[in-house]
Amino acid sequence: MALKGLSDFLKQFAPYNSGGHKQKSDQAHKRGAHAKDVFDFLHLVKVWPQIVGQKLAKHTLPVKNSRGVLTILTDHPAYGQELSFLQTVLIKKIEAQFPSLKNQIKRLLFQNDPSFFSTKTAMMAKLGAGNKEEEAKKETATKYHPHSPEVKAAKKEALENFNHIEDEEARASLISLYVQTKLK
Repeated sequence: MALKGLSDFLKQFAPYNSGGHKQKSDQAHKRGAHAKDVFDFLHLVKVWPQIVGQKLAKHTLPVKNSRGVLTILTDHPAYGQELSFLQTVLIKKIEAQFPSLKNQIKRLLFQNDPSFFSTKTAMMAKLGAGNKEEEAKKETATKYHPHSPEVKAAKKEALENFNHIEDEEARASLISLYVQTKLK
C-alpha cells in the first residue's frame, strides 16, 4: 500500500474538509436534530397543577431534574409522602406532557423546607407561573385611603370594640386586622 501523500493520509482522521473549515461532527448533527425536543423546566413548573392537581400544587413544586432524579420541594413532609405513593403515576403523567423526558426520570426525590418553599413559590409567581386569576383579583380589589370615611368608620368601630385591651401593641394589631377584614 503506497502513501499518496501526508495530506491524504491525515484526511481520514481530521474533522476538516478540503476548504479548511471544520465539519460538524455526528454528535453535533444529532444535537441539532433534537433541539426541538429540549425540555423547558419552567413549563413543567407552570403545568405542575395539571399534573398533580390544584390542592397538591399549592404545597409542592418541582425544583430540579438531575441525573434521572426529579427533585420536588414540599412545605410539609406529609405532601412528599403522599406524592411518593403516586411516584410511577406522576412520572407517566410528566412523560405524557413532555415526550422529551421519556425514560429520563427514574425516580422522584422529595425535600421538605417550608421557608424555602414560600420563597420559591413567590419567585415563580413573579416569573408568571402563579395563578393569574388571583393576581387579577388583587389588582381589581378596592383600595382605601387611610383617611377615607370608610376606614375612619371602621377604625372608630374597632376602637369601641377593643377599648378594653390595655396592651397598646395588641390593641393596634387587632384594630388593624379588624379594619382590613371589614373593608374586604
